[in-house]
Amino acid sequence: ITDVKTKETIDVSGHRPQLPGCVANLACALTAVSELSKNKALFTKDDIEPDLTIMVRHSNPSVGVRVVEAIGGGSIEEGVNKINASMKEWGMNKSFYDHPPAFDTTYSANGNSNQMAASEINSVLTRVANSQLFDKKDFDWNVYALWVMSKNKAGLNFMIPGQIPENDAEVFHKVGWVPGQPNTINDSGVVSSLDHRFLYTITFMHQNYETAVDENSLFYGPGNFGSKLSKIAYDTFTQKYPI
Repeated sequence: ITDVKTKETIDVSGHRPQLPGCVANLACALTAVSELSKNKALFTKDDIEPDLTIMVRHSNPSVGVRVVEAIGGGSIEEGVNKINASMKEWGMNKSFYDHPPAFDTTYSANGNSNQMAASEINSVLTRVANSQLFDKKDFDWNVYALWVMSKNKAGLNFMIPGQIPENDAEVFHKVGWVPGQPNTINDSGVVSSLDHRFLYTITFMHQNYETAVDENSLFYGPGNFGSKLSKIAYDTFTQKYPI
């Protein structure tokens, strides 16, 4: 958790690379925005936007493959390479994007899993929230990136936004989970009070290599725990920045 205004941060094992599930596609989405901001994209904003928003807001891995291909000019391999280059540019040295989530049999860079460190993606989102990651001379691509992460479909708002009052704050986020063994459930995003009193980033990641867990158990177990932690964080900021 990072206070965007003060950069004050707290984490538990935040630097440990973990299984991200579809949260890995947050790096994919930010790479697409980065390519647009640098005028290096092999696609236009209008072309990529429908797939970009569906990949993030609906956590649709099939559409995610198309975004990776678009980044790579039709090549998944080149798209994966560009995503990893972006992550390194942003200081995400412990994280690695091996393949589009759920499509490791289609393409895998190292025959391994995707890995993401919570502290690294949180740091990148803090720069986005501060409008410092992308160029904003002619168009604020940071604001655009947050917009892409907004309006998640209702069934995906059970973790970070789960217990945050909709009338008091807006949450921009990306979820991801994989049931079975090893299992993982994660959410990463930005929370902004509607009256602009506070702004913070928060990343929750759970994984278990030893126990097979079905989807419902993930939602009602660690997913619910993540929601409770998110509410504690939110209440802390409302007390830190009172009306």
